[in-house]
Amino acid sequence: MIDKPNIVAAIMSVPDAENRQALIDFIAEQSRLLSDAHDTMAKQNVALRTMVQEQERRVRIVNLCQEALGQLRLDIKYLGFDLDATRRERDEARRKLDERNGS
Repeated sequence: MIDKPNIVAAIMSVPDAENRQALIDFIAEQSRLLSDAHDTMAKQNVALRTMVQEQERRVRIVNLCQEALGQLRLDIKYLGFDLDATRRERDEARRKLDERNGS
């Protein structure tokens, strides 16, 4: 980008007042467009940061759900073993009771 002393020198070197005004208008418009672009980029950066944070939060939630499901599966397996053991104990107790009553 051209620095201010060079811009002033470039404007003053234009001999025609109409062309000089056109150059001033052009430089002002260019400055406005650059400012708008900077504002737009700043807004996009904020939006991008928010999107990244939300994605990281989703990943953490999915990981927690996966861990919880893994623990639930393990708990169900232990409950299945306990149920089988309880059934065996029940059957054994019934058999002993039937032997005692049948004798």
